[in-house]
Amino acid sequence: MMAGFAFTNAVLGLVHSIAHPLSAHFHLPHGVANAIGLPYVMEYNALTVPARFKDIAVAMGIDVTGMSDAAAAQAAVDLVKSLNKELEIPTLKGCGVTKDMFDRLAEDALVEGSTFFNPRDPSKEDILAILEKAY
Repeated sequence: MMAGFAFTNAVLGLVHSIAHPLSAHFHLPHGVANAIGLPYVMEYNALTVPARFKDIAVAMGIDVTGMSDAAAAQAAVDLVKSLNKELEIPTLKGCGVTKDMFDRLAEDALVEGSTFFNPRDPSKEDILAILEKAY
């Protein structure tokens, strides 16, 4: 319940908007679906708000001394990718997600409420590119 309070107040973002249809269409656990997409949504959003991702890098224990905001943001993304690998988080392909569903997944993600709170306004093509990276 406490987690629900937290994410309701945080208003989430695109990674959740992509995870919801992945869970609905492919029965992926919501946490796994989020973990699969997280580094690629981070990369996408970091282009718009790199200073916020520099803060995330610091919170993750990365020494950002002398790094630009963009470099620190990339370090945070790289650490999440590394963590996913260490935790054996599968790819979309590894979970049985089929590319023929990418259009539907992207369309569903665009109308999810969390998308409207994302720091960067995604297009269908943006979401398709994220799905392709996560594949």
